[in-house]
Amino acid sequence: MENSFICVVCGNAGCRPLFRNLRQSRFSVARCPECGLEFLAPQPDWEEIAKIYSADYYTPWDMKRSENQITARMKRLTFARRLRELRRFVSSGPILDVGTATGFFLDEVIAEGSFVPYGIELSEYAGGIARDKFGAQRIHIGTIETAPFPPGFFSAVAMSDLIEHVCDPAAVLRRVHELLKPGGIAMIMTPDTTSISRRLMGSRWTQFKLEHLFYFSPANLGRMAAGCGFHVLSVQRARKVMTLKYLRDQFQVYRHPVLTPLSRGLGWILKPWEDRPFPITMGEMLVFLQKSAS
Repeated sequence: MENSFICVVCGNAGCRPLFRNLRQSRFSVARCPECGLEFLAPQPDWEEIAKIYSADYYTPWDMKRSENQITARMKRLTFARRLRELRRFVSSGPILDVGTATGFFLDEVIAEGSFVPYGIELSEYAGGIARDKFGAQRIHIGTIETAPFPPGFFSAVAMSDLIEHVCDPAAVLRRVHELLKPGGIAMIMTPDTTSISRRLMGSRWTQFKLEHLFYFSPANLGRMAAGCGFHVLSVQRARKVMTLKYLRDQFQVYRHPVLTPLSRGLGWILKPWEDRPFPITMGEMLVFLQKSAS
């Protein structure tokens, strides 16, 4: 663990590993001593990342063959909340969902009726489901860098549980800036290293996963956004809608020494209510950025 790494936010070359990633011992979690960014070190190569996003990635969603309706309802309740929060800053126009998965956010966009939906999804499996729903011309399977959408086209870009997954988050934000109209809004939901769950769980924080490459605080995310041409409009705790069954399935895939057996035990006790949705804060933040109007 003697290697040092370069911070993608502030350029500090003295970032040192804090501890081994408990889910994959080849990797450590490093921290920048200047801006506090935490990140997986060394970074996985592209082949390792691409293998993650097969149909097996959706095992915790219970969606290996198609969309599970209980999961769909839970996800759509979360995204209905996100859409209401977004409408405080922008009310209509083309909207791009980056990391759209099978399209639950875009389902809510269509149901609400004010925005025109577009999406980007890396997984061919999930992207294929989204294309079946919204059309191949609306869903790009690939990355935001390879998406064919024209500059200045979108009123809003949504990135829920996305920016922590990408190899170069600053490059993604610059591309988002390019795709937005002047005054356009970027909505980002991502794990927050200043959250109570991060402080309490330490190295066993449930957000430390192989596919999560970067871990931001409000301060260093805002610093990176400013360097990409944005200013911060709002930062708040993100609330999601979950079910007990979904949480239990998550903790079976992403095991935790306390939460996994606890969720399994509670699952038997609370089984009659396991599919009932409820709001919960999971140690994530919701950030709204605005592109300069000039």
